[in-house]
Amino acid sequence: MTSIDVGGQALAVPAPLAPSPPLSVLLTDEEATAPLLNALTVDQLYDLIGWCEQRAGVTLEAQLKEKLPRLLHEAGATLYVKGEADTESPALRVELVTDPNYEDGVYWDDTVYFHHGDTTVTDVDFEGTEIGDALADYSRLDRPVHGSNLFIDLATGEISAGSRWAA
Repeated sequence: MTSIDVGGQALAVPAPLAPSPPLSVLLTDEEATAPLLNALTVDQLYDLIGWCEQRAGVTLEAQLKEKLPRLLHEAGATLYVKGEADTESPALRVELVTDPNYEDGVYWDDTVYFHHGDTTVTDVDFEGTEIGDALADYSRLDRPVHGSNLFIDLATGEISAGSRWAA
């Protein structure tokens, strides 16, 4: 506390309050949330866990649905610019197939098939890359059925699943 002189009298002035941290910081700080969590019943805590897991899944899915098309669009453009595609035609869409050879289930394979405007297909293996990691995360989020295909339109970013592209 500080004081100021007002007309010859010392007036006590409280120190300004420190700004509060953002709610996201408060909710992710164990010490800050302990009093709230200690006030909840076991059932309320389990409900909270479920809501948090559900929200994490929704948030991750939204992030991946933005990230995957963007990364693949950039990769397709790089193939085209560097002349590494099997054609001079730009890639319009990508196709992914499943890989059942994992202990914990089926995943989208790291090999991505870029479909070009002239019907040429260029395959690129993204194992160990940011794209490969994003495909693994997307697979864990919504397990594909073996034999299905995932399609991403590089112009719109639309993601869909189904059977092979029509010729």
